[in-house]
Formats: sequence, structure tokens, C-alpha cells
Amino acid sequence: MRWARALLSSGKAKAGEIAIATTAPFACDDYMLALASGSSLPLCFVHGRPALATRDGQRCAALADALQGGLGQARIRRLLALAVNQGTVLDGLPDGRLPVSSEASLSSAAEWERALAANASVSSILMPVIRLLEMGTSQAEAAGKLLLRGRARNLWDDALRSAPASALMFSLQALRVADDRDPADSIAWCSVDQLAAAPRRFAWLMGLNTKSWPRNSGRDPMLPGYIVPRALIDPDPLETSDRRCFENVVATAQLAVLSSARLSGDGKRIGQSTLQASTETLEIVPREQPALHALTEADRLLARPQDRADNPMVSSAMAAWNDWRSARLTPHDGMVSSSHPALSSLLEKPQSPTSLSRLLRDPLAYVWYYALGWRDLVHKERGLILPADDMGRLVHELLRRTVDHLEPEPGFKAAARHDVEDALATAAAHVLATWPLETNVPPPVLWESTVRQAVKLSLAGLTFETLTEADTRSWTEVPFGGGAREAALSTPLPWDPEQPVVLPGTDIRIQGAIDRLDLRTVAQAVRVTDYKTGQRPKAPDKINIGGGAELQRVLYSLACRQLLPDITRVAARLIYLRPPVKAYALENGQQLGDLVANWVRQARIVLENGVIYPGVAVMPERFGKIALPASASYVDRKSSAIREAAGRDLAAFWGSK
Repeated sequence: MRWARALLSSGKAKAGEIAIATTAPFACDDYMLALASGSSLPLCFVHGRPALATRDGQRCAALADALQGGLGQARIRRLLALAVNQGTVLDGLPDGRLPVSSEASLSSAAEWERALAANASVSSILMPVIRLLEMGTSQAEAAGKLLLRGRARNLWDDALRSAPASALMFSLQALRVADDRDPADSIAWCSVDQLAAAPRRFAWLMGLNTKSWPRNSGRDPMLPGYIVPRALIDPDPLETSDRRCFENVVATAQLAVLSSARLSGDGKRIGQSTLQASTETLEIVPREQPALHALTEADRLLARPQDRADNPMVSSAMAAWNDWRSARLTPHDGMVSSSHPALSSLLEKPQSPTSLSRLLRDPLAYVWYYALGWRDLVHKERGLILPADDMGRLVHELLRRTVDHLEPEPGFKAAARHDVEDALATAAAHVLATWPLETNVPPPVLWESTVRQAVKLSLAGLTFETLTEADTRSWTEVPFGGGAREAALSTPLPWDPEQPVVLPGTDIRIQGAIDRLDLRTVAQAVRVTDYKTGQRPKAPDKINIGGGAELQRVLYSLACRQLLPDITRVAARLIYLRPPVKAYALENGQQLGDLVANWVRQARIVLENGVIYPGVAVMPERFGKIALPASASYVDRKSSAIREAAGRDLAAFWGSK
């Protein structure tokens, strides 16, 4: 392609005089499409463009994916985006949008019907299509008539005629459509037999390797050649045809360039074709060699160092690479100007235990998430397991619904085990039916198994101990500091959820939701519980704040002391729900609260001074994890500079238990 562009730019040839050919061009079509798009060269696919490279082909592919892969929301949204404005029933959708949660699974027509129940106009149009797609490839012909028009419909019919409907994805890949470009006024990308039929002055023959030039027919006749001559079975063998085409192209071309690969697609060495062995000139071209004539903008920047220096994007990338290897902290590591307005206003908002943990352990990730609003990409395809954070959310919702069902009558404390099990079964049935309409959950069978596992964890957390105090009331997911609760409470809270909670000695407000709160009004005592669904660490009884990773118990205790001033005793504990279930109490909660407040004050000073450093604490699942900055060598190289910038007092907190 660089060679063709050089011929055009020099004026030696017109586009209609240039050809690039090989014996089997289909394998290279995707590469040639990308190069033609990036270079804007007039390239004609003489053997036809891949149908899937066109919008009509993508319409067919989206319909085939929905018929074969199921009714996942990602598939339906893709189909709607491609199939609208064709004169089909889908044109009646308002704005072509779906009034459902983008995270919902919606794997069956019944779930789609429940999700669209509130929007009758959309449901009346979409539900007949959903029901038809749910029947699968047996209704491929009817689906094509309903949703495809014009050339897309013709491609669909061709694919159904060439293979069974169950093989739609394979038959669509094999389809070709005629190129819209005029081959007489374009560079020809074709097979060698097509070029031999209409030779051109300038020809590049590529892929001259063994088994490719010439090709072997691959036939293995049962009778040997001395019994039945091969010429009688195949009068024009493929090998002879390839040789004849090669000789014709080379003889008629003013300039013929022959090229071969040194390695195969799987990295094995391959030899040159016998057709190329007779040539006198052989030039080895390294892959990384800068182009003598640039095809694209990337080629030009690679070949001209002076242009790279003038390009702001490339200069910034090179500066980032140099700063990554440096042992000092640089702007690419998070250093900004002092008193930056985005940082000054950041801590004026209420902080959650999660946000404070990120601030203390990884200020760079804290700024990414809360100041810049960066979020991890969410994979829309349905997974086979529920992610760990969603599993925790599922268990917490089961716990909340179970306790709310038992309070105030008969009361969680007074409820027998079978009452707890019945309330938990009711909560599980609600979650089993509603979560697929709101969240990306596993397929139905695995989803039921996941809910059963969550029910076991929830039941273990609710029944592993017996409450004997007659004056005890229990709540779950109790909001404080302005934190909103997902569902309305059927019973009043022990405090005003909008009342502010402030870290001692600071003006930093905190908010959140306590997993479980048990209040004894007579004894003026309260106990808060933080449930964990993950794996139990090696020594959980020795962990208090875990270097800033476990702040829930400390902040929950602080909220209770401020919102319930009459309470004389506050107990905080951590319960791991995986067997064996055991509670781990927090010792010296008030002293730890003062420690965390002092730590946050120090971190705030450093942050507002413009020192935003990556975390040095061990974090297996770091938010914003990208290739190079997340490597251990990067943190090790910067650790001395980070500790110096943060200060001795702040660095001392990172090892706290």
C-alpha cells in the first residue's frame, strides 16, 4: 500500500494501472479494508467486499446474533440501532430508545414484558419482535421479513439459501458484495487469476511462499497416476494455473514486485516459493523499519522524528514514558498546582467509608473517581458469575428485606428460626424476580444458584447468635449523614438520617448506611455490625482499620455516638458470613476514631498542596488499574518520592493495623 501511494504521488502511474494480488485474497481482506480506510486510497476489491464490512451486513449479523445468542440487552440494543429507519415496525419506537435500565439482564420475553410494562407504546411495538426472536433460528426467515429491507434482506436470503439457519454466522462471513468503486479507476486488490485476465503495468504479488505459490489442489486420488492419468481427472490442475497466471502477470507488467513472508501466522519459519527463487534481487524489509513513503499519519510520524517532536499528542506520550521511568514525582504521577479548585471543593462534600479509604490509601484513585468522575468500563455481556461487589449488595438486600419483614412484629429478636427462614424466602423470591430487570445477572439456572448461595450466607449471619434482651430493636441498612436508603422504611429510624455527622476536629462530613444496628433502649447500648461476604483474611481478630481499608466499624461507631448522645456504650463488630461464621469486635473505637480523623486531616493537607500520589498500600483490586502504572516496579520506583512528598507523619499511618 505504501508502494502504491508512492507511485501515485510521483506521477509514475494512475490508480487504474496498479494492482496488488495474491492467490487467496480473502484472508487479507480485513487488513486491506483497514489500510484503505486509514489512507483514503482508491482501492477496489475486485473479488467483492466482505458483506459484514457493510452496514447491511452488520444488520444481518445483529439479527443472527439475537436469534442464536439469546435476548441479552446488548444484542437487542445493537439490533435496534442498526434496524431502525428501514421502513419496519421498529421505526415506531420513540427516538429508538429503550425505557429500561442499561444494566438489566432481560434474558427472556417474560422479563422484557415485565420491564416494559410501564410503557405501553414501546411494549406494543417491541414485544412481538422479542417473542419472535426468542424462538431462535427456526424463525430466521420470518425475522428477516419483519426486520430487514433492501440489500440487507437480499443478503439474509442468500445466507439462508447457502446453509441451514443454525449456521447463519458462518454463511454471513462467507458472503461478498460487489465493490461500489470502478475498478478501471482504482487500485485493484484481487486474486492472481483475475489480474492475469486483465494485466496492469504495475503489479505487486504478495505471499510468495511454499504451499501458497503455487497451491496444491489437495486431492488424493484413490487410483495412482500410472493406472488413471491425473490429466484425465483434472485437466487444468491448480498448481499449473497458478504458475501460468504468475508468468502472465510478470511478463506483461512494466514493474512487478514479488514479496514473501519469513514467518507464518503462528510464528513458524516458512520458505520462499519456487517461483520467486529464480529472481535476482532479494531485499529484507524489517517490520519496524520506517517507511520511505508514508501511507498514513502514523507512518509519517514514525518516519520523521522532527514531526513527532512538533506533535503535541506524541510529545505528551513521550514525556509520560520518560516520567514513568523517573524515580521522582511528576505531573504524570498526579502532581498539580497547590489549592486547585477541583481539590478544594472535593472534601466539602460528604464522604463515605469507601471514599475516605481511597483518600487514605490511594489519593490518585480518589481524585480520578470523585473529582474527575472516571469509572471503570462495565462489560455489558452477561457473565457466568455475579461480581464480588454485586454479591455483597445482594446479601445486604436479603438481610435488609428479612429484618424489615420481621420488624416491628413479631420483632427480629423474638422471631423463631422458621420465621427468619420464611422472611428470607420471601426476600429471595423478590430479588430473584426483580434483579434481572435492574442488574446484569448470570443466566437463569446460575442466577437461581447464586441466590441460593446468598440465602445461605444471609441465614448464617441472622441465626448464628441468639438475642435474649427483651428491649432490643434491630434495623438494617440504616442511613446516616444524609445517605439515602434504596427502599422506604416501614418503621421509623432511631435518628434523623439528614442530621450531619462530622469527623472530630475537622469540618469533613461523613455519610453511609450501617449494615445492621441493634439498639437497647433500657440499657442505653447500641451495637453496629458490618457484614462481609468475601474471603476471611488470615488474622481478622488483629485487624482494626487495616491500614485504612476497614473504616466501616470506626465510622459507624462515630455516627452512633453523635446521633445517639444518650447512649453510654457503643459496640462495633465485623462478621464474615462464609462458614464458620464469627464476629470480630472493634477495640477502642473512640481512640481509633480520633486516629482516623487525624489521618484524614494530614491527607487533606497533602492533597490540597497538590501532591496526588498513587497508593503504596497493597491493593489487589485497585480502581483505575491500567497497564504500566499498576505494575509493582512502578510503585517500588516511586515509593521513596511518595513517602517524602506525603511526609513522615502521614506515611506512619500506612502500616497501622
